[in-house]
Amino acid sequence: MIIFLKGDDNVAVCQVNSDGTVSLYHYYNPGGHSPSKLLSDSNPTVGFSNIVTSLMNGVAQCSFTRQNYLPDVNNYFDISKQYYILTATGPLNSSLII
Repeated sequence: MIIFLKGDDNVAVCQVNSDGTVSLYHYYNPGGHSPSKLLSDSNPTVGFSNIVTSLMNGVAQCSFTRQNYLPDVNNYFDISKQYYILTATGPLNSSLII
């Protein structure tokens, strides 16, 4: 898992699993503190559709469509309002991008 120390963020995590497959997860960072939490334990990709994952030359890639708002999901941000999108790339070391 990737942990960003910002605050109250929704995070899309594109992750290479131990078996070499790639998965996409939808997390929430509560107040910028660890640990991040899945938005939905029963549906780790809640709000995402059209998910396409790949692994090429050791680089995981995920593309997806995100629903603007899901009022029944706690901490799901309404992205029809203005927000900033932060991206990061790089190898992981102890769940942090280095």
